[in-house]
Amino acid sequence: MHSAQNLANSLSNISRRLSELDRHEEALAAIEEALSIYRPLVADRPSVFNSDLARSLSNLFHILSNLGRMPEALPVIQETADLLRPLGAEHPAVFAKTFASALSRLSHCYSGMGRHEEALRAQTEVDGLSL
Repeated sequence: MHSAQNLANSLSNISRRLSELDRHEEALAAIEEALSIYRPLVADRPSVFNSDLARSLSNLFHILSNLGRMPEALPVIQETADLLRPLGAEHPAVFAKTFASALSRLSHCYSGMGRHEEALRAQTEVDGLSL
């Protein structure tokens, strides 16, 4: 495993644990640092690191949601779903449920922001998946 990937994984795990302890601001700082490491890795080798980036983006979405920052959380969960869509298609046994979960969160987020047509499209995509 790449040493930068190890650091990013550790930061992502720390972020998740801090969030579980309701230390969301500290969790936010850790996940943002993890993402700053993953993004260059993805730029160089997307097929290797896209799933790690998607997992960290999902963590960021949860933290932003917990902080009540839904307008910031929406593009994060959109990016997560966009990263997971091809992974779910290529490796459904591994990623289909994670992709469906991201789409469900996206639908819920759209709905909460009064964007019902977009919520319906995301939910329809979930319903069309073979899980």
